[in-house]
Amino acid sequence: MKNEIFKDVPNYEGIYQVSNFGNVKSFKWGKEKQKKSTVNSNGYLNICLTDNEKKQRTIKVHVLVAMTFLNYKPNGKQDFVIDHKNEIKTDNRVENLQIISQRENIQKHHKNKNGGLGCVFHPQTKKWRSRIHINGFNIHLGLFEEKKTCEKIFIKASKNIHLFNGDKKEFKNKINKL
Repeated sequence: MKNEIFKDVPNYEGIYQVSNFGNVKSFKWGKEKQKKSTVNSNGYLNICLTDNEKKQRTIKVHVLVAMTFLNYKPNGKQDFVIDHKNEIKTDNRVENLQIISQRENIQKHHKNKNGGLGCVFHPQTKKWRSRIHINGFNIHLGLFEEKKTCEKIFIKASKNIHLFNGDKKEFKNKINKL
């Protein structure tokens, strides 16, 4: 078992520390105290931090761990997100966290939810349907007898997003030719 390592929380140096296990300590008023977290409505652990100007901020514990140990820098855009590898939102150990793109996070969630990467079963046709979202466009990639074929076309489209120029039909044709 690894040792628990505490480091200063960025922007709260000397006030709060977070550990590689996701535990948070306060050093306010010269006393070391373990902070208690609460579970938010989405199932993530939150913690309330107060800076030297007495401004309070509620922040997710996994964000603190990622900022401190994985050099994650939130920019408000959500280009990159923090993923719990084992899907347990309260497991904030640094080895359970990874920084991935928003697209990868959606794909991972979609795969776990539906059993097929980028594919859902289309009951009317009794086939697997693949589609991808690029720059606000919802692009239908096709209907397939087999889930594996559906996944392959989605992966091909995901790896070749750079070929999309705004024309959905042209993109679909380019992907089918690859």
